[in-house]
Amino acid sequence: MADGAGESVSSEIGQGITIAKTGEPGAFGGELLTINFGPHHPSTHGVLRLIVDLDGEQVRRLKPVIGYLHTGIEKQAEALRWQQVVVVTDRHDYLSPPINNLAYALAVERLLGVDVPPRAEALRVIMSELTRLSSHLVWLG
Repeated sequence: MADGAGESVSSEIGQGITIAKTGEPGAFGGELLTINFGPHHPSTHGVLRLIVDLDGEQVRRLKPVIGYLHTGIEKQAEALRWQQVVVVTDRHDYLSPPINNLAYALAVERLLGVDVPPRAEALRVIMSELTRLSSHLVWLG
């Protein structure tokens, strides 16, 4: 516990959550808590960190910190042949790799002037929609 104003006491409660008592008085008689949530918490999948200031159960401030999934894929692609990059594009968003592969394939096809058959275009749309649906259903657990 904090003895004086301005002191901070932190404790790790596991699963990527740290709670710090700031010592500042809250509006409801308690003291403000700062919760460091993530980035390696099961519900954030390693892509997001939230710094939450709580006054009791009321959120006073929320600071999202993004960018934890950036892995330098663009730099890796510079050293690969264009045919090899499609394997690396899976890592952009691990919940929907086929959509990332499709985006890269469309760019390469446009650069090379390749026309894709209508059946392939339809299959790409179906695969993209199924992938999008599955990535949105992750919250179900």
